[in-house]
Amino acid sequence: MVDPARPPAGRLVRLGVVLRGTDPVAVHRLARMCDLAGIDVIWAADDHQAVEVGALVRTAQVLTRPAVDEAWARTLPVSIGRTPAEAEARAAMDPGLADFGGAAVGLFGTVESAHARVAALAHAGVTDLRCVLPDLADVHDVVAQLTAAVVGTPGTHRPGAARSPDPDPPPWAARRRRS
Repeated sequence: MVDPARPPAGRLVRLGVVLRGTDPVAVHRLARMCDLAGIDVIWAADDHQAVEVGALVRTAQVLTRPAVDEAWARTLPVSIGRTPAEAEARAAMDPGLADFGGAAVGLFGTVESAHARVAALAHAGVTDLRCVLPDLADVHDVVAQLTAAVVGTPGTHRPGAARSPDPDPPPWAARRRRS
């Protein structure tokens, strides 16, 4: 039996990415990209793929994805964009993403809305996210935004909490007009 995942320091959850697809070049590319971006776990389809991908990565843990999620884990679709429209377009361009659930269960929208959803999941007892990303050429953009969506701790990030104030601009920036 696997012990519940523990989020690394400074993260709301342990962040994982599910490998899917049949093109080994694309699968290996995504695995290396996730490893370099600081993803905690790369979830392989089977033991053979886990060994193969494990030889390519340096820091990410490579595990075989279980058939059913544990109570503390969620496999969910992810489509994060700079705008909600960009996220919707990405999701629409990969029809296979819908096989893992829709926007109601996944991380869809902007990085801010994804962050709020991750905080809500963390407070509901989820400590392990297994993210299914769109199978698109610009998946690197989603990986980068996904890593930002898990920053924080349950003690500092609560569902529905007010945002912290924007920091003051650096001394070299133009002055802002205060409203």
